[in-house]
Amino acid sequence: MPLPGKQMAGKKVQVTGKSWFFEVDGAAVRRFMGVRAVLGRLGRRAYVLAAVAVLALLAAPAAGAGAATPVPPQVQLAIDSVQSKPEYERSNFGLLVADRDTGEILINQNSDKLFTTGSIMKTFTASTALSEYGTDYRFRTKVFRRGKVNKRTLKGNLVLAGAGDYAFGLRDESEDTMGYNSTPTIDHSYADTGLPGPTLLKGSDPLRGVTDLARDIRKSGIREVKGNVVLDDRLFKTYKEWPDGDISPVWLNENLIDAEARPTKVGKPAKVHWRPKTSMYKVVNRTKTGPKGSQASLELSQPKNGKLVLSGRIPLGSEPLLNNVQVGNPSALVRTALIDALKREGVKVKAKTVAKNPRKLLPGNRVMKSGKKVGVFVSRPMSEMVKVILKVSFNRGADFMACLVAVNRGSRTCEDGLLPIYQNNTALGVPDGTTYLYDGAGSDDRDRTSPGGAVALLDGVLGESYGQAIYDGLPIYGVDGTFRVDGLDSPAKGKIRAKSGNRVAFLTEDLGIVGAQTRMGFIETEGGRNLIYADLINNVPATSPLIIFDINDDMDTMEVSIQQGY
Repeated sequence: MPLPGKQMAGKKVQVTGKSWFFEVDGAAVRRFMGVRAVLGRLGRRAYVLAAVAVLALLAAPAAGAGAATPVPPQVQLAIDSVQSKPEYERSNFGLLVADRDTGEILINQNSDKLFTTGSIMKTFTASTALSEYGTDYRFRTKVFRRGKVNKRTLKGNLVLAGAGDYAFGLRDESEDTMGYNSTPTIDHSYADTGLPGPTLLKGSDPLRGVTDLARDIRKSGIREVKGNVVLDDRLFKTYKEWPDGDISPVWLNENLIDAEARPTKVGKPAKVHWRPKTSMYKVVNRTKTGPKGSQASLELSQPKNGKLVLSGRIPLGSEPLLNNVQVGNPSALVRTALIDALKREGVKVKAKTVAKNPRKLLPGNRVMKSGKKVGVFVSRPMSEMVKVILKVSFNRGADFMACLVAVNRGSRTCEDGLLPIYQNNTALGVPDGTTYLYDGAGSDDRDRTSPGGAVALLDGVLGESYGQAIYDGLPIYGVDGTFRVDGLDSPAKGKIRAKSGNRVAFLTEDLGIVGAQTRMGFIETEGGRNLIYADLINNVPATSPLIIFDINDDMDTMEVSIQQGY
């Protein structure tokens, strides 16, 4: 099956930033138009490490070695036609396909060998988080007052206690659901990669959480705060050691400043929209509208003294471009946003609106639980938070889940959330020695699993109370999340759901390797069978990043043959 947007691959787009390092999924990668332009710009001046999570359904190559029954001829033919290609001569394939109802092994290739994982590791992390908290758990971000209220004036401090809600209202839809983008629209968390397609989620509001809390505070009878506003951000220590960025205990707009530019008239500044708009940051617009068909570029600088600069060129007639940067001090941002919201609701605050978080004013408890509660914001269920992570392959969200596992085990150190994932793997029947992880998202190239380990995890998950949440959270081929494909004409559409991942590294434009392209999930076959599978391919030499399109096509071919052949 052809890749949507593949005909766009020759166009140019400029990716700006410190280095070309990103992870994106599915059709997002299919729409990546500027790989050659980007690497050509970097040339031999820098080592370029790209982590690209290509998640369009890859039911992968495998032979029937070790299978209980012969592989159908049409399936074996598809597998052989792919794996015999010269470009895979030095590559490693692993595939395990089993009937989840009978346990029968249908396809088995290197199922006990270890492979680099990419983003399929999020499935392991998500399973553990659900096991620890339960599918229905909701995080409650509370505001307490410390002091008495006299004539509607609080003579004391307001304390917002972070509880573990990474969305904080950003993606909230109904009382029980959260929204997410489906390809070809890409999640905003990938906007700093320079890829075309990242878009703000329609209807999302990054200030929803603080606005609701401010209204609660006003309803409690407070009209003026004589003291300060302080964030209790002691849920866990901000963690900086994983590849995808800082993981902090409090979030606003998922700790990103988003800036979107739209073309106006040639030579004129582009129209810019940015968020979240608070008193803490301002964005200076230095973009220009370029001629139709010209090269596109967009760069958002790191904040300096509260100022960010958006620069670049947006071709006339093009879709909006989005870029973002990660916030350096989330606690200060949330504090400022809450004070801004209080003022909008008619509550006066004596303290400075823009200032460092005055943590010294916090009481001695590790996380504040005392004082008079004057506001609470309740998250959507844990199952929905996990669903977003799996559907869009949200890297920092998966890392955040590992931190929450640590918290549930009594630790404030995110890395302490990794051992419980190993323990949960064992409880689910994952064989010892088959899975190793060093972060929550699968972005660490030391992460490993085997096809047997991945299938064992999924098989074990099905027997747990949270199994349905994992099943529902996996992207569905051609339908949603990172696997939605416009106009897909395939008999396998809607019949496969899986998490997949990819790791790609390039030294120069024509010297690189696809370190991993992987998948684990479920297949509903044409013959009515329910299959569990894990498909992993490692080490494909590459003379162009565009090889990921070809690998994806090959895996699509094999996947559909499996879905149709059983």
